[in-house]
Amino acid sequence: QTQVMGWVLARYGIRLSDSMPFTSPAYLVEAYVTARHFDQSPELYGAIEMLNQETGKLTELYQQVAGELADILKSDDQRRFNDMFAEVREFFGDFRHEAADRSSFLIDRLIELTAGMPPSMSSERST
Repeated sequence: QTQVMGWVLARYGIRLSDSMPFTSPAYLVEAYVTARHFDQSPELYGAIEMLNQETGKLTELYQQVAGELADILKSDDQRRFNDMFAEVREFFGDFRHEAADRSSFLIDRLIELTAGMPPSMSSERST
């Protein structure tokens, strides 16, 4: 998911600084994690993923699910969107509450850290 997000942003071609006024703190965390990922070794990540025998199956499932979601969004099908949400909520169960608490803590710290500071990506391009 991180690699797909990074590649989509790069291919979309907008400047990261242009997207920042429309971002949420959660998106900013995702952007940081994605940029951090691509700051590391492609040889390391390539080896990890290519040696994992499940990677191919998971990538195919990712493509299938992304296609289903695209169909839901294109067709404005709120019922199917709600069904998807319910399926994923059930999967995460009570962990959702812990995740909400912990991610809120991280987001709050990020907001404190960046309050009043200009985004460091202002001159960076996503490509």
